[in-house]
Amino acid sequence: MVAGDQRLVHTPFVPSGYCSPCAPLVWNQGFLTPLDGLSMSNNPVKAPDVRFSSSQFRKQHRPFGVALLFAGVDERGPQLYHMDPSGTYIRYEAKAIGSGSEGAQQALQEIYHKNMTLHEGCKHALSILKQVMEEKLDSTNVEMATVSIKDNYHLFNKDEVQRIIEEINQPSS
Repeated sequence: MVAGDQRLVHTPFVPSGYCSPCAPLVWNQGFLTPLDGLSMSNNPVKAPDVRFSSSQFRKQHRPFGVALLFAGVDERGPQLYHMDPSGTYIRYEAKAIGSGSEGAQQALQEIYHKNMTLHEGCKHALSILKQVMEEKLDSTNVEMATVSIKDNYHLFNKDEVQRIIEEINQPSS
């Protein structure tokens, strides 16, 4: 699941909008590049190289204070990485970032297991998100995507998200 905290990002992140520009990075002469082989620049950005106008960013905006999750599938299977604002990236089985991430990460550690189905994982992810979000969880304020060997990348539409939300709202019998 990928989400953007609108207090920290200038434009909300929409995963499907970034697939096409990433394609040349993943394919190298017809072969998939391993996820951990994608090059991260080791040249630091110098302040004079980046010119931000005062009209582009709000006073409190931090353009380089970004953490992100990125996922993909290569010959070793699905992989999930977390990159922190310093540029350090670490592979995880399950990871939460953003507002409420401490509680969400704790819940993920308690619930996650390697034999979990993708559907169970989606239900648990939305259930945890429901617990840590201030707003009511619904398909208009949540986006969900999965990465798997079978489907590669799948961005859920609003109806699919709503069905899972309805499942987690059903009382347990």
